[in-house]
Amino acid sequence: GVWNGTEIRAYIDGVECDSKPFTSYAHSNLDITIGWSTINNQLPIYFDGLIDELRISDYVRYE
Repeated sequence: GVWNGTEIRAYIDGVECDSKPFTSYAHSNLDITIGWSTINNQLPIYFDGLIDELRISDYVRYE
């Protein structure tokens, strides 16, 4: 995804698939997790599918 300071946009195969208002983010030293999440400290929710490729960078790859 891309965060521009006011919204976050998600992309799949270079095509924007979703966007939401997002004005701040939490600073954290926690590990990043991909494929699962917890909500309100309950049991994890797992992604049911395949992730073929994932890229994390510090600059925008798509606009």
